[in-house]
Amino acid sequence: MNKKIEQIYSELISHYQTNLNNIGYLAFGSAARGQEDENSDIDFYIITKKKPQHYRENFIYKGQRIDILFDSVLELEKYLENEKNNLRRPVANMIYNSKLVLAKTGAVIMLMKKSKIVLQSKIKYSKSEVLMHKYSLDDFLGEAIRDYKTKNIFAFTLDAQLIIDNSVELFCKLNNITLTQPREMLNKIFKKDKKFAGLIREYSAIINSRNRLNSLKKIVKYIYSISNGALPNKWSV
Repeated sequence: MNKKIEQIYSELISHYQTNLNNIGYLAFGSAARGQEDENSDIDFYIITKKKPQHYRENFIYKGQRIDILFDSVLELEKYLENEKNNLRRPVANMIYNSKLVLAKTGAVIMLMKKSKIVLQSKIKYSKSEVLMHKYSLDDFLGEAIRDYKTKNIFAFTLDAQLIIDNSVELFCKLNNITLTQPREMLNKIFKKDKKFAGLIREYSAIINSRNRLNSLKKIVKYIYSISNGALPNKWSV
């Protein structure tokens, strides 16, 4: 974190400390990690003792876009409980990977410990979830083939993305990978399965629609192979 960013965080704390309801200050995002660029906001999470007056503030300060989130301890405890064993754990991920700037009570430290426990919990999913992912893959691949044949490039693009989304979600459930920011996902997938990561990377680099369709077929086929086969001819949930 550079000195300018540190100074802004310090000044923000000085301003918001006047409200005694604010008990914890977490810096998160690229600026907090020292990886900021011209597109970076300064992200701040303020934890409150009781329900906050509002939940988000966004403004320009010293030429920087500031984005501040507010949540109470009780609300965060509920969010973390709901995210346990879940594929998506945005609050736990945000708290755990934040930099603690100031904690006025032990409740803030407790939340950071809970967020780690949530992130370590195994992702749970049902057989019906797997089946519905396979149904979606089968359905959207059929739509993508139809879109390609009718030269509906816009529809093809949307259906192709739904195939990628379902493939990645099912893969992550099967391999206990939490869905986080898009820029982090390929590296996570690569650590678990180099072949699937290669298929995703190959698809992402293709521009031609025909080649993209062939690439999508490979991805769907591979996902079927690691999830006990394709969609059954007869099924119910």
